[in-house]
Amino acid sequence: MKIEMKIEMKIEISDKQACVIITALDHYSRIGMGQLETVGDALCELRPREINDRWYIKERFTDPMKKDLFGYSSGESAGINHPNISSEAKIAYDLQCVIRQDIAEREGHDRLSVWHSPPLHTCKSEPLAVVI
Repeated sequence: MKIEMKIEMKIEISDKQACVIITALDHYSRIGMGQLETVGDALCELRPREINDRWYIKERFTDPMKKDLFGYSSGESAGINHPNISSEAKIAYDLQCVIRQDIAEREGHDRLSVWHSPPLHTCKSEPLAVVI
């Protein structure tokens, strides 16, 4: 079933801005899947002077929070297609895949890179975004 796309927004962004968006969408979709380790990664990326020990954050904060919120042990998470994953996390994942595929093609990334993989279109209630 094809979902009609109503164009509601167009933006022009640089490749650097696209990579920041990809990273943000990646963190958001991973948090939605229960991969809370990404919070420590984001903190280390955004505040490297103050926060530089991913393992400390993981062991002290994200692993216990992951267990309490999702019941997952360290290293466990649901996949993006799991029925308990929110449509917002799936939309973030789909957007990330569409944008990174465009970047991969234009920058000539290795063809075996995940960046070249076709988007899974995990949120079936939304049309897959298109880079124009």
